[in-house]
Amino acid sequence: MPLHRFIPFGRAAIASAVLATTALAQTTEPSSDLADMGLEDLMNVEVTTVSRRPEPIRHAPAAITVIGRDDFQHSGLQTLPELLRLVPGMQVKRFNAARWVVTSRANFRGLFADDLLVQFDGRSIYTPIFGGTQWDQHDYIIQDLERIEVIRGPGATLWGSNAVGGVINIVSKSAFNTQGTLVTSTIGNEFQGGGVRYGGMIDDETAYRIYTKYRNFWDFQTAGGDEAQDDWDMLQGGFRIDRRSGPNLLTLQGDIFSSRITTDSIYPSFAPPYVAREIVNSDVSGGNLLARWTHTISDGSAFSVQMYYDRFTRSTVPPEMEQNALDIDVQHRLKWDDHEFIWGGGLRWVGDAMEPDPQIKFDPQSEDVYISNLFVQDSFDLIPSTLRATLGTKFEYNTMVGLEIQPSARLTWTVDEHNSIWGAVSYAAKTPNRVEKDIILPLAVVPAPDGALVQAIGYGNDNIDSSHLLA
Repeated sequence: MPLHRFIPFGRAAIASAVLATTALAQTTEPSSDLADMGLEDLMNVEVTTVSRRPEPIRHAPAAITVIGRDDFQHSGLQTLPELLRLVPGMQVKRFNAARWVVTSRANFRGLFADDLLVQFDGRSIYTPIFGGTQWDQHDYIIQDLERIEVIRGPGATLWGSNAVGGVINIVSKSAFNTQGTLVTSTIGNEFQGGGVRYGGMIDDETAYRIYTKYRNFWDFQTAGGDEAQDDWDMLQGGFRIDRRSGPNLLTLQGDIFSSRITTDSIYPSFAPPYVAREIVNSDVSGGNLLARWTHTISDGSAFSVQMYYDRFTRSTVPPEMEQNALDIDVQHRLKWDDHEFIWGGGLRWVGDAMEPDPQIKFDPQSEDVYISNLFVQDSFDLIPSTLRATLGTKFEYNTMVGLEIQPSARLTWTVDEHNSIWGAVSYAAKTPNRVEKDIILPLAVVPAPDGALVQAIGYGNDNIDSSHLLA
């Protein structure tokens, strides 16, 4: 039952041709079935994505939906993209066994939705190589997720460039809430998989969990009944450690994965019929490590520092590539009178390298992009308990495109305890990706009347600038 900004939606009835078994032991996690909550409790469910601080969903000035733990357990859905089908206003399209595209408000732009920012526990999983999220690189034990918050509409003031169509924030549970052993398995005619998680206590203030998960998707079927040559499998594992010590909360977590994806590649050829087809296996692997420290100063005031490193490689399917990212983010929020003030900044480095290939090339073959940002936002009452304003902006400098300023202004009118009306004016930018800028792509080989062969080649535009949205 995804919880919408104004209306709690009913639980969707979903038929699933799979057999699932779950064994759970020694858990200390309390039940939080949203279906058992009253209307007032539902509207007070806290979200963090809208304002980078906890606030009741009824006060959040955005088109936001929350998918909670009850939805994970009762939907029967097995992957993160499929769970997003529960969100009003989101579109999820599956191209083959391994490829999804997720977008907001029907803005499909090819295989990748390059204007939707996705993050996992504060770690951005948006890749600037293609622009968008490679969903086949991200998996998790669904029962260990706390919630998924989805904002439809610009969120660039707090989260930066590429949050044009919306922001998806996937939040996993604290290690304190995943104690004991969990075993899951799914067997079906298209998908098989399973996972094991174990959580325990290091001492009275420190909890941990470790997990591993495997999944396998068989080939889709073509219209003629043949195998589509798009099967894939993935093995992933990871850990999380949480420590509570007085006003301090420390988190250390990481994941590693390895995947094999079969691809049916079609590309131009100089031999008749001037189109070649090749079935190849693509090896994908990577990992990440994240550390976060949060210090609570007082009620309504806190300071946090977060750092993560992320890496992945994709080989065999042209072009072979790797990407590395290092990010540090600092945030401070404080409450003064009726003002709720939040500010912060960060630095990010993203480096990639492409192997030269006869089919697809990039010029340059490698690139380093540095991004620095500073943001500030203030929420305050114009009429106490009735009319509240939120003003903010983000200054972001990207070595690829220069300075971007992305402001927003929001107004919320609380009609009564169950109803509110909000409006916003936002400005957001989508930065160009490597494909748009630097790709050299053979498009076709065509025989000329004199017998010569003419090759059509597409080139990226290295002078391309960011695109902007005023909403």
